[in-house]
Amino acid sequence: MVYVDTSALVALIVNEPGSAGVAAWYQAARSELLSAAWCVTEFGRALGLKQRTAQLDAAQARAAWERFERLVA
Repeated sequence: MVYVDTSALVALIVNEPGSAGVAAWYQAARSELLSAAWCVTEFGRALGLKQRTAQLDAAQARAAWERFERLVA
């Protein structure tokens, strides 16, 4: 099992400088991936921060949340 931090999930779903590297790691991962239950709260807070700092608008944040929900489903 490999622990996935919320910051990696954010980079996987929202375009950030490290997103390409995280996506490559995710695609190559062969172990079971797990994260803490609080990653849901942390991911939501990260999206809120990105909105407050104008890195995402409301529609982009909503789309990112929907992608996150599909990923963790």
